[in-house]
Amino acid sequence: MYKSDALISIIVPVYNVENYLKKCIDSIIAQTYHNLEIILVNDGSTDLSGQICNECAKRDSRIQVYHKENGGLSSARNFGIEKSNGDYIGFVDSDDYIAEDMYDFLLNEINRHDTDMAICGVGDIYNGKLIEPKKCVSFQSPPEEVIKFVLEAEVISVQAWNKLYKKSLFDYIRFPVGKTAEDAFVMIEILDKCRRIAVNTSVKYYYVHRKNSITTRSFSEHDFDPIEAYKKNYDIVNKKYPALVYQAEMRLCWAYFYVLDRMVINKNVIKSHKERFNECKEYLSEHFWFIIKDRYFCTSRKFALCVLMIHVDLYKMLVIAQRNKLGI
Repeated sequence: MYKSDALISIIVPVYNVENYLKKCIDSIIAQTYHNLEIILVNDGSTDLSGQICNECAKRDSRIQVYHKENGGLSSARNFGIEKSNGDYIGFVDSDDYIAEDMYDFLLNEINRHDTDMAICGVGDIYNGKLIEPKKCVSFQSPPEEVIKFVLEAEVISVQAWNKLYKKSLFDYIRFPVGKTAEDAFVMIEILDKCRRIAVNTSVKYYYVHRKNSITTRSFSEHDFDPIEAYKKNYDIVNKKYPALVYQAEMRLCWAYFYVLDRMVINKNVIKSHKERFNECKEYLSEHFWFIIKDRYFCTSRKFALCVLMIHVDLYKMLVIAQRNKLGI
């Protein structure tokens, strides 16, 4: 149903981002679509982020600020969902920013094509430099094709923030509190609940990569969460979209690679989590030929897998060298 005056609730979880927050909020205030409810959830920040939220609220009556104890990204998003009154919901991470017409663009896609959700493109920002996606796609379809694109992760990301959702999609779905890879846990489930989805990957969302935000963080049990998330997604796909089992298995292999890389770059983690390390290595070993033949894995990743089969120390050297090359 066409609704040109729909209220959009934009939920912004905020935690210790004083150097990025004002640019993020300003980009939302400047939206060409004006019927917005801007929900800033200060998730127990210990810097000036809470104060910045309060100051911005004085400038724009559409801004609502909530201060809560720290509970993590999922907790803050869920809190915002509960407080929202909009017909549609969008998420913006507080260290990113958006094009001034992003929500105009997304709502127009939903209205033109009668969909439950719309997805736009993402520009990656490294050290202030924009890297745009290599190709742009535009289509509308039932969930299966979009789930395929998300699992392939070449054009559409699994992240929650470059999307606009009918609020009813969250009637029975919440982000998993206490987990990392929050978006991976819920995105396939959300897409599955849609009748149709509009995809137009013109860049409207700008994702700011903060240097060393992951590699300087010590390893924890939460680093295993991506495996759990993509096992869940594999089960959904295997049950409802059997034609996409290949893509779901590929993404699960990726999750094991991600966890293994996190383990090898942190000292003593392999020793303290030997059983989980062996699980990762064994899974990748069992899928050796699947990965080698797979078009989604790059040559350097396939080479690294061969090295892993020879000796983990050599694999570690490759992982560190690649991260240093990328500056992460």
